[in-house]
Amino acid sequence: MMAPEVIDKQPVCVTADWWSFGCLLFEMLTGVSPFYNANDTNVIQLLGRIRLCEFTFPEVFSFSNAIVDLTRSLLTQDPSLRLGAAPLGQSAVAGHPWFGDMPSNQPTVPAAPHAGPQQAGGNGQQVEGAQELQPGLSYAFVDAHMPAGQELMASLLALSQPVVLSAG
Repeated sequence: MMAPEVIDKQPVCVTADWWSFGCLLFEMLTGVSPFYNANDTNVIQLLGRIRLCEFTFPEVFSFSNAIVDLTRSLLTQDPSLRLGAAPLGQSAVAGHPWFGDMPSNQPTVPAAPHAGPQQAGGNGQQVEGAQELQPGLSYAFVDAHMPAGQELMASLLALSQPVVLSAG
């Protein structure tokens, strides 16, 4: 989703990417875009909601204060005040309290229990630094080419709410 500075034709920097990440995060949490309004499909009004940063979390969900703060910090109207802006940049995002609950020793690409080293993409390169599976943790091995991965992708696509722009 376009950041307010893009709509206003202002200079754009990496904070526009953090805005997009905030939109993606919101949509993954709720199933809809932060600026989506089922009662109003007018594109001009949608752009106005983006420019003014008008969004609310649906009350039917219960979110932690940390995830709400992270999302709101990413979806800040002023790019210089947005989480991820200079001087701290991505360190500010990575240092957000919501990420504090994530284990730092989590394997990046865990080895499948029945296979040898993981292959990266279609180029056949082995993934360096893959760690052994840790007892007590649950792992799901889903690739987009597996039936479960295809179902997951279909479900994620079904959740998206496209905005149709027509040439006038």
